[in-house]
Amino acid sequence: MGQLDCHSRMGCLSGRARGLSVPLTTLSKVWPSKGLYEVPKLRQGRPPEHDWEGVTNYITSLFPNRESLPPEKARVTEAAEDWFRKNDGYPPDRRDIRRRIIKPLYDE
Repeated sequence: MGQLDCHSRMGCLSGRARGLSVPLTTLSKVWPSKGLYEVPKLRQGRPPEHDWEGVTNYITSLFPNRESLPPEKARVTEAAEDWFRKNDGYPPDRRDIRRRIIKPLYDE
C-alpha cells in the first residue's frame, strides 16, 4: 500500500507518494490538464477491446506537453502501436488511434 508524506502546515497541500498508483481519470479530477490529454469518455455497452487509458498514460510520459510532440504524427502513432503490441497483444486499427489519441493531441 502506498504511503503519502505530507509537508505542510495547512493539511496535505504538498507531498510525496511512494508506491501509489492513481488512474488517469482520477488524477484528472484532482489535477486538471486543461484538456491536453483527456481519456475519451467510455460509453455504456460492450467493454473496450483495448486499454486506451494505459496507452494514453504511456504517450503522455513520452510527450508530456505540446512542445514535446513531434511534428510527424506517425511517430506518436507508431509509439502507440508498439505499446499495444507489448501490452494488448495487437494494436487497434490506425484510424482508431488517430481518432482517440492523435486528434485530441494535435487539436485536429
